[in-house]
Amino acid sequence: MRYNTGNPVGTDGSSDPRDLYDNAGIIDLLVTGPLSEYLNRLGVPLKSWAGIMQQVTDYLIAQGYESVYLVYGAGVVVERQTQLVQRDGELYRVMNAADIPLTLTGTWATDAPKLQAVGDAALRQALTAGLITLGWERQAVGPDKSMQAALNRQEVSIWEFAHLVTDKPSPDHNTWGWSPAIAAGISYVNANGGGVLQLGTGTKFISEPIDIKSYVHLKGVGEKSIIKGRFADAVNRMITSSATDIQYDIELSDFVLDRSEPKSQNGIILGGIHGLTIDRIVIQGFYTGQEGGALGISPFNSWATNRSRRVRVVNCTIRQPNNFGIAFGNVDGGVIQDNFFEDSWREAIGLECWGATSVVQNVTVSGNTLRMSTAATNHTGGSVGPAILIGGAGASYAGWTRNCIITNNNIYITDALATLDYRGIMVVGGLTTSVPAEDILIADNVIMGAPAAGIYLGGNGTITRRVVVKDNILTSPVAAGAGTASAVTLRSATDCVIDGNIIVGSNHSYAFSEEGGSLRNIFLNNAPGNPITGQFLRVSITSIFRGVTDQSIGGHTFQETISVANNATGTFSARSNPNRGLWFFVSDTGSYALLSIIGTAVPVVIAKSADVVVGAVDPGTASAFNIFPANATTLSVTNRVGSTRTVYAKSLSAI
Repeated sequence: MRYNTGNPVGTDGSSDPRDLYDNAGIIDLLVTGPLSEYLNRLGVPLKSWAGIMQQVTDYLIAQGYESVYLVYGAGVVVERQTQLVQRDGELYRVMNAADIPLTLTGTWATDAPKLQAVGDAALRQALTAGLITLGWERQAVGPDKSMQAALNRQEVSIWEFAHLVTDKPSPDHNTWGWSPAIAAGISYVNANGGGVLQLGTGTKFISEPIDIKSYVHLKGVGEKSIIKGRFADAVNRMITSSATDIQYDIELSDFVLDRSEPKSQNGIILGGIHGLTIDRIVIQGFYTGQEGGALGISPFNSWATNRSRRVRVVNCTIRQPNNFGIAFGNVDGGVIQDNFFEDSWREAIGLECWGATSVVQNVTVSGNTLRMSTAATNHTGGSVGPAILIGGAGASYAGWTRNCIITNNNIYITDALATLDYRGIMVVGGLTTSVPAEDILIADNVIMGAPAAGIYLGGNGTITRRVVVKDNILTSPVAAGAGTASAVTLRSATDCVIDGNIIVGSNHSYAFSEEGGSLRNIFLNNAPGNPITGQFLRVSITSIFRGVTDQSIGGHTFQETISVANNATGTFSARSNPNRGLWFFVSDTGSYALLSIIGTAVPVVIAKSADVVVGAVDPGTASAFNIFPANATTLSVTNRVGSTRTVYAKSLSAI
């Protein structure tokens, strides 16, 4: 080495250009030098290319490897057991060392017992003779994980079964003959250990439901692969599976189901499946006047007794699901993620138990976009809303919904009808403690334009408990009917937490209401927004409310804050039973009044500051806050102190 600086390597190597010069010379020696090793710049010996080659050669010699072979023939002498003999493209070694040296006779029948094949020709001959297989042809090997099974699971084209089509398949006219071919393809793949049945491009018309089976992946090439159905019976579904036998490891992906023909009522309704993936499926078409759903798991009806497990429904598009879009009826462990719903009428997503033995648990619903529409052109019959239902299936509900997460979904409701039933997200348990809806997280969702409650927990007499509603945004909810709805409503809901939610641009009378036997709920740091006239309605005596700016514990506490310009009047209506009870009024300048109010009578003054004047009507006093009951349902304050003031009131003990 020219410089031999001895610089340490360090964490990033030496930055000295002299070390770069020395390293270049060392690399040249390692690659082209004649010696087996050379020293690096710090004096450590390194193996050179020449040394590596010699080491490999020595190893092969030690293992008895020889690259030169003898050609088989009479008089050929094999002197070592490592020597190879070539005959008809195959290589042989002498089998026993005792036969060395071996002089070959040239007669194969005499020499063959003393030689052993070491090449691949024998293997090829055995394959040709059918003595063994590597699985290139499909074999019935079952759902094992061997190499044989993996090779068996080759992609099978539906066109291999085209001879079973009852009519000439053509997208130019309505022939409905593909049902036998698809059924045969599914049965073939299932019987041969599973694999992919490829639909290819074009429209496949069916008149019978497709019965999917274990270990089958029914796959298309995207929106160019279409299955279109027309049935004699309106209860039929386009793709189904056994309701009595559990199936395993099924996948549906990359094709379109078209329900636009008469009696193509439901898209996919499946029985109990352990290991189900539905990915990149489009379900479209809505036949006017016919109620129908899109996708139900394990199956969406009261005779679902086999539970599905490990279910994934992802990246799907569902257009105009008249009834349910994606429904889990009896599922333990699943994901509904990144799906898009267009012009949905009701229950775009339902975690909805059916039957006494059913349960929906350990399910995550995330990243979905739900465009809901109450327009009459998008539905036929059925109840209205909600966009997402967790829990009850009406009078037939008997299952248990628990441990579910609803997060980061966007719900848009357009063409809102004036009905108090259309909600964004609803959780409702069964009627007994054995079938509750419980331990549900609803977080970070956006709900726009709900004509009733954006989020609704419970129902009269139901068991709905331990639901956390956190950090959701409810924008522009539309007050329906008489406008008495709340943006977030609890009814017969207990031990729930409503935390950090934001309501923007609501026309509801209240941001939050707690009704019908709700107990022990906690409201933390929620922002009610405007123009809501009151924050809370009927908070129970066992619940806790902590507002964004203040705290009150023990129930019967309602806050309302308004900004009142000089010579203007502000109105308070945040009370359980309007204008009845004990009120505390205060302004940002320290003006206050403690009043007892009953209807339109003159409020009884318990205590007040000098600049507050109280009357049955506006007292009209200058330089004061004038408090009066404008009518039986509102309390008014006229500001005459000379400048805009912030005023708020609390109903301390509503009657």
